[in-house]
Amino acid sequence: MIIVSVILQLTDLAFSTEVSAAKYIVHLFFLGGVILNAKAFSDKNQNNVMFGQVFSSGFKMTAVVLLLNVIWGAIALQWVFPDSQEKVLSFMMEQGTKEGFSKEVLEERYKPVRENFVLFTLSGQTFLILFSGALFSLIGAGIAKKKKIETQG
Repeated sequence: MIIVSVILQLTDLAFSTEVSAAKYIVHLFFLGGVILNAKAFSDKNQNNVMFGQVFSSGFKMTAVVLLLNVIWGAIALQWVFPDSQEKVLSFMMEQGTKEGFSKEVLEERYKPVRENFVLFTLSGQTFLILFSGALFSLIGAGIAKKKKIETQG
């Protein structure tokens, strides 16, 4: 995910309005990883797993991915891509002017974003990874093979 994000940053596709779907390609890799994790967990346990166990495995993977992405995000925003704040803010300003807002109104509106950019970015990234990780873990748990458990009754 980090490698794809770096490629998107370097090619400026992360800030492109024409290729808006490109920034979501990272989630396809994330989904694929969670599904592979779910299948590997199920295979490791000879398919003697329940839905909740596979989901838990996928969500643990999500926690690791989240930790790595937050660490990378903090490093990238400060040292690797320090110009990303200006790129994001100019992108937001451009979108605001297209919607008819004046530059002064947009400057005032985005002042808190400018002052707390790293915090807002990492918070948004955390929420997005947790939400998509939970969803992808559900999908992975549904796809993974599970032996039918016989109940006596």
